[in-house]
Amino acid sequence: MWMVLLLSVMQDTALWAQRGTQSRAQSGAQSGAQSGTRVDWRADDPARLAWLEAHGRRVSRTHVVLTVPRDSMRAAHQEALADSLERGLQALHELVQSPHAWQRHGKVAVHILLAPGRFVSHANGDGRVFIPFSVAARGEAPYLHESAHVLLTAPAPFFVWEHDTPPARQAVGNRTAQWLLEGLPNVLAARAAQVAGLREYNVFATTAAGSVHATCAERTREAPRAAMREAVGSEGMVTGLNGEARGELAPAYYTCAESFVTFLVDQLGLRAVVELAPHMTHDTWRTALERLAAASLEDLKALWQKHLMAATRTE
Repeated sequence: MWMVLLLSVMQDTALWAQRGTQSRAQSGAQSGAQSGTRVDWRADDPARLAWLEAHGRRVSRTHVVLTVPRDSMRAAHQEALADSLERGLQALHELVQSPHAWQRHGKVAVHILLAPGRFVSHANGDGRVFIPFSVAARGEAPYLHESAHVLLTAPAPFFVWEHDTPPARQAVGNRTAQWLLEGLPNVLAARAAQVAGLREYNVFATTAAGSVHATCAERTREAPRAAMREAVGSEGMVTGLNGEARGELAPAYYTCAESFVTFLVDQLGLRAVVELAPHMTHDTWRTALERLAAASLEDLKALWQKHLMAATRTE
């Protein structure tokens, strides 16, 4: 059913593009991911939202609200896509064991908006997920990864951009466990898709070498990507992931982040690792992890590195 639906949506989108509907997108929706400059992908979200409120069609389920451009796909296909996403979100909630006291959006539906324009798929902190319609039409939408970000969001101020002053934002950026912030949604998305019987697009093909561990090892053999493995398990946002070097560095970093989180889940259990979520952007994440594991972060990283080497030899 999922693949049949995907093909139908792709056909709808081809017709939509031919009619020139994408020209209605706000000009600011062009993303620096294509131009190579560092951008704030959320900056144009108000314009995207306003456009969809005027030209979109919304369907609602218990755990998801799906909005698409009104003439982009047949209503029956949007309903079927919403049903599939509802199953995926239900599985995510069960894996995360929502609601928690620390969740900002543990009891509300995730709003997924398929918008015209070129930008990087993202969750914006207010319970919304923005995905380019063209990406969804190609079957490359990370629906569950971005929805997992929503479920793992703690009360504000949590993300870097939610702090008022440049010094405060710098301090948050320097202490954030970005590897956990990105790796845990990947793990949850893959498991939720399996539980719900869905196909979740893996943006960085993190299992291309047979497993996420082998792929991490393969992608970080040489500089500059070797530094991405070392960055995993460390404090701070990684320079280069949102700029000109994104295409070179992001596949290695996201894969190794997922690898380390998978390792921690295998050692400690998914429920325990999920409980680290409210600490991800605070200076408490390392203490919380070490208390949970009864081991130092350095020892955990060393064990993970050995696990990577073992995975490489056996695959």
